[in-house]
Amino acid sequence: MREKLVCRTCEAVTQPPAPSHPIARGRAGPKLLAHVLFAKYGLHLPLNRQSDVYQHEGIDLDV
Repeated sequence: MREKLVCRTCEAVTQPPAPSHPIARGRAGPKLLAHVLFAKYGLHLPLNRQSDVYQHEGIDLDV
């Protein structure tokens, strides 16, 4: 959620630009990508097992 700011002088409403995503037009943010990469390379957890963990939590990922 981004905050909207109002100029007290001219009452113009401004909003900062949305943060960019690591993958253009992608839904995954930097935190999710960092978690997936850490689990894969840091914890040696294969992507199919990560997908099973996410599916158990109700998140459907296509691997």
